[in-house]
Amino acid sequence: MEKIREKVRRFLTEFKSPQEKDIQDFLSYIALGNPSLDKDSFRTSVLKAIEQRDILKAYEIEIFSLARDSPVFAELETTFKEAKEGHDNLEDVEDELNNIKKILTSLKITTKSGEPSAKKPAELPKIEETSQVEPDEVEKPSDLKSAELPKIEETSQVKPDEVEKPSDLNSAELPKIEETSQVKPDEVEKPSDL
Repeated sequence: MEKIREKVRRFLTEFKSPQEKDIQDFLSYIALGNPSLDKDSFRTSVLKAIEQRDILKAYEIEIFSLARDSPVFAELETTFKEAKEGHDNLEDVEDELNNIKKILTSLKITTKSGEPSAKKPAELPKIEETSQVEPDEVEKPSDLKSAELPKIEETSQVKPDEVEKPSDLNSAELPKIEETSQVKPDEVEKPSDL
């Protein structure tokens, strides 16, 4: 029985969202080694484990988005951990999931009714006061003197080990140079000759 549990754990870990074919293949694989296994009840158990795993993931996101100082956070966290441990042991955690659902539902109802929320209030960024600038106060780029602009020097930092040595270059990497005709200086037309 422990071997089957381990195989189910591996299946749940490997297949995040298994398709029907994946489930059928897994059930057939388990049934080969255990001919006395009730395939229908085993299939139901595997499907329930997949469903509960997905619900746990959704609740985990919702629970950990709550403020940690919330009065219900500790209770939710404890119930969630129990459900997670139970699911890891392939136990039915339906009761724990129902408790989490009830707490979250009651929390949402109290939030909608106007009572203080357990969620952290959204913090808005502080807006600093800005002064209004009149159009005639804005400097035009043509008004700026070149002395007012900072000088920018372009430099590139190359590490010694990044520089290719001539001995490292293959002749295949060098571009081919096409032959050009040589023009002698006395053959060039001068502008005054035109």
